[in-house]
Amino acid sequence: MRWIYSTLLFLCLPACCLAQADTVYQLPEATIMQHYLPATEHDFDSIDIAAAGHANLTQLLQTESSVFVRNYGPGTLGTLTIGGGSAEQTNVMWQGIAIRNPMLGQIDVTLLPVDLFTSIGIQAKGGSAQYGNNQLSGGLNLNTDLPIDREKTIGLSLEHGSWQRFSGHLKALYAVGQSRSQTSLYGLHSKNDYAFELNGLSMRQANASIQNLGLYHLSEIPLNTQNKLDIGLWWQDSEQEIPPTSVQNSSNANQNTTSFRSVLGWKNRAPRGKSEVRLGYVAGSIDYRNPARLEESQTRFGSVVFAAQHQWWFGGSKSLTLGVDDRLQHGDAPAYGGRQLENQLEVHAGYEWTKPRWEVGIFVRQGLLEQELMPTTASIQSSFQAHPSARISLGLSRDLRYPTLNERYWQPGGKPDIEEESGWSQRLSVSTSWQWGIWAWDMTGHGFNRLISNWILWSPQDELNFWAPDNLARVWSRGGGVRTQAKAQLADLCLSVRVNYSHTSSTNQVAIKTPRLNVGDQLFYTPKNRVGLTAETSWPKWRVRYEHQYTGSYPGILSEVPAFQVGSLHIARSFDWVDKKMRVWIRVHNLWDIQYRVIERRPMPGRNFRLGLSFEI
Repeated sequence: MRWIYSTLLFLCLPACCLAQADTVYQLPEATIMQHYLPATEHDFDSIDIAAAGHANLTQLLQTESSVFVRNYGPGTLGTLTIGGGSAEQTNVMWQGIAIRNPMLGQIDVTLLPVDLFTSIGIQAKGGSAQYGNNQLSGGLNLNTDLPIDREKTIGLSLEHGSWQRFSGHLKALYAVGQSRSQTSLYGLHSKNDYAFELNGLSMRQANASIQNLGLYHLSEIPLNTQNKLDIGLWWQDSEQEIPPTSVQNSSNANQNTTSFRSVLGWKNRAPRGKSEVRLGYVAGSIDYRNPARLEESQTRFGSVVFAAQHQWWFGGSKSLTLGVDDRLQHGDAPAYGGRQLENQLEVHAGYEWTKPRWEVGIFVRQGLLEQELMPTTASIQSSFQAHPSARISLGLSRDLRYPTLNERYWQPGGKPDIEEESGWSQRLSVSTSWQWGIWAWDMTGHGFNRLISNWILWSPQDELNFWAPDNLARVWSRGGGVRTQAKAQLADLCLSVRVNYSHTSSTNQVAIKTPRLNVGDQLFYTPKNRVGLTAETSWPKWRVRYEHQYTGSYPGILSEVPAFQVGSLHIARSFDWVDKKMRVWIRVHNLWDIQYRVIERRPMPGRNFRLGLSFEI
């Protein structure tokens, strides 16, 4: 720990020496303003988030072709896969800190309400050297920015829908002195007893209710013209019933999940550089109960996250960044035989060079897991303005994922000496834009290639009644996609269309007996082809939006999951008074009432409705 504090002092000292509290600086236009290029491949903005209503991340991401959510149904588990990777290889960041469960290495995105955030960004690539080891296949960035144009606002939004669904969100924006804060209280209850068909019979889902209650708070405290503090607190308690599969008669299993996330950040901006320090704490518990089988499992976890970095600007077009990240995490479960503690320490550096038409970044990161030196990760990112309306981007990276606490310590099965996943990836993208009549077009095409060794799989052990993780697989993922968006303005009428397509081949390169995987087989629950469409029209006070997704067939563990396509409709009307705003909306999910599955033996709901109202004063 002494080494960590010395590094922090080294990183912050230049900023402290440069800081002058009573001076306002006008930085030259050539100064590098970007940190660690590029940021995200796609961002859901305020319009996307408002249209989602009180949805969770699963429902928002369904039209984003590069992301696939392995969803077991409303109110149940949903995990991410990006570019043919696993959920454990996908990093989820909130306000600059990772919030994954260190025991599982992932997070249930069905428990993350969309309307807490102002931007949701997707990184459809590995980025261990830039964004931290454990981001091997992609990442998700969740951020909430406080509005600067309002000092005081009280907002209430309510939503009622099918299956006795009711949700509410009370939000207060206020200022104390120079500081700004936002506090939100939200809740959800849904019985989720939807109807579905099975072998020609009409049935109704049972034991599938969910209840969520959460508190969310953010504060920004300016210390002077160059220094600022950020505070974030997020508590949530969820009670979920676990429904039976389509081959079970009944289920009374249930699960309680509690999470607490907090972050304290300090930012300093000076004429020749900027510093940032973040201290976060992430904790939670998962209590699983199945009375019918006399099963009960209680797990507890926590992580203390420390990150510090300083970026120097020099030469008008160059920057150098040095930083340190430290994550002290623990897991506590009966299967561990007590508490297991783990420390992940990483130092990283980045050099960026910017010219009018070129941007180049070189990044390197060195990790230490306990007393063991991890493989060095590195990446080169480059972007070239080939034409005033066309840009080419290239990337080469070596990425890594640490084993989770369960993979190392869960007994029986866990292996403390299991190796980390690692590999190389390459990415090429071309972006262009043009004007065609009244339509403004943007289009991006990309291709990627990734080869990962020591892929960790859980499999049953010979003649033993338990599963264990092993470095069984070597996986080759490659593919590409196209995203295009067109917008037009006709007087007060605004039209927009967004279409994205992705193809992903993620195949095993080593024959595996259990689970059965031959060389060249597509990984389980990894669609090769996905298409997403969003079409929207708006005029004063009205907004109509249609969303459609197509997902091609893919292998499941038990059988192949057939292709499916689902459409949704959103209609909203706003009302404005002098100091008050009101908006009402209706959402129709699965508009065409399609019977489909995302996971075999887990039926998804047919057509369902939500009515919503929001009010601000």
